[in-house]
Amino acid sequence: MTELSRLADMDFSLSNILVREEFWPPSVSYDYSSRGRSQNLIHIITEGIRIYRTGAGTIRMSAGELLFIPDGTRYYTVGQGRCSGIGICFDLSTPRGSLSVKPDVYHCWPDKCGEYLSLIREMNTGFALGRNGTLHVKALLWLLLDKMITDMANLPEVERMIAPALRYLKLYYRMTEPVSVYAGICGLSESHFRRKFQEYMGMSPLEYRDSLRFEEARRLYSGGMTIAEAAEAVGFCDASYLRRLYKKRTGMSFRDAPSADFT
Repeated sequence: MTELSRLADMDFSLSNILVREEFWPPSVSYDYSSRGRSQNLIHIITEGIRIYRTGAGTIRMSAGELLFIPDGTRYYTVGQGRCSGIGICFDLSTPRGSLSVKPDVYHCWPDKCGEYLSLIREMNTGFALGRNGTLHVKALLWLLLDKMITDMANLPEVERMIAPALRYLKLYYRMTEPVSVYAGICGLSESHFRRKFQEYMGMSPLEYRDSLRFEEARRLYSGGMTIAEAAEAVGFCDASYLRRLYKKRTGMSFRDAPSADFT
């Protein structure tokens, strides 16, 4: 059994490749918690949110995010509403036999420029061609694995640690939750999470959540909502609290702040 990052220095083969795009109705689930996966899986979410639960905690993946789940990993997955994605199943082997990556749900690849999705869609098209597409699909899978391992190696350690919470906050900043929830998503103690978050973001988790709320409130206010309506929509208790907190955080009046402050 090997670490995912060590594949970069190993001689191995790819076989039994299967590429499939799937669309899941709400609440469709798959349970691998007892038997584990039988093949390696690379999966990109193309729409909606999918939740993965392991012994280490809960991971929420949204559109444009990529994960890798080695064979043997035990987990449970369910969609949060309608969702879709493209999955690539495959086996790894060396001249000495099968090759297993340490079981886990690896998930540190946000597809910021659409490069992963473009590559995977090309694989999906090639796989649909059948036998004539086999070599092309395998070549693309080599390229995909190389990019994933390279990008993972170049990601700062602290970013890898807090990335699940950053993704969660971007989706659920309207929900007023304690910091312990964000720490738990990352599998960290609350105090350790607070330190690492401050180190990487230059602000506390709650200050970051407020900044996301401020940005959306300004957008809604500029679009015609009242301050009270915008405050309620983004999770603040009322307009007065939004005004006070905004003034405290930025030194400016919410009503008079230019939209450019949020770009």
